[in-house]
Amino acid sequence: MIDYHVHSNISYDGKSSPQEYIDIAHLKGIKEFTFTEHFDYLNGVSNINLDNYYSSFKNLTIPDDLSVNFGVEVGFNKHYKTTIESAISKYPFDFIIGSSHSIGGFEINDELFDSRCRSDVYLMYFNEIINNIKLFTNYDVYGHLDHIVRYGNFDDNIFDYINYINIIDEILKVIISNGKGLEVNSSGYRFNSNNPYPCVDILKRYKELGGEIITVGSDAHKYWELGRDLDIVYELLLKCGFDYINIFHNRNVSYVKIKK
Repeated sequence: MIDYHVHSNISYDGKSSPQEYIDIAHLKGIKEFTFTEHFDYLNGVSNINLDNYYSSFKNLTIPDDLSVNFGVEVGFNKHYKTTIESAISKYPFDFIIGSSHSIGGFEINDELFDSRCRSDVYLMYFNEIINNIKLFTNYDVYGHLDHIVRYGNFDDNIFDYINYINIIDEILKVIISNGKGLEVNSSGYRFNSNNPYPCVDILKRYKELGGEIITVGSDAHKYWELGRDLDIVYELLLKCGFDYINIFHNRNVSYVKIKK
């Protein structure tokens, strides 16, 4: 298996060391994975020292039969566009996930729903994505497109795609027209969504619109989450009509056939 979304304790919310992931990879059936540590700017402050991250990565002990890549998950924030793009341009990343972890400069969390109805927050989030992907172009795939559904402390994590089809279509068309891809993030299964992020309906629509670039990731924050539920994702992608997933080395994309 291949896992293209992994956070170590270099990220503010990661719990396991990079070496712990490397040491367990073969036991988890992983032949390649990518560290995608968080790089977000909120209130003028970065949540990671990229120099330290790069130095740490270069000093890892990696077996010859395991491929480990240097990536980053960038939280898009229009208020710090120049700062963000300048910072990531300094490092030889293999792979960049673009994500939206804030709305209007405020971190996405349960409190956003305290004085707003669910549908309003969802629309705010999708509009944030539209604005970000029209502004930012230095990324390879957009991450966990509908992960907003995991927040709000609701009794269910139901996401009715049809209510947001127009804005999601716009998002997918911009991603495709810019030559970017979509991440399929298996953490949705851990957060009781019964779907990856994005959900099956969005994946099918992405395919219908001509989307081809797909990466898969566990969004692991602990070493034992490496590769978790990716077997379900691979099977789901085949059912949605995808025969390949993608990998990135030095920001160059390659296609890997999904084994049936």
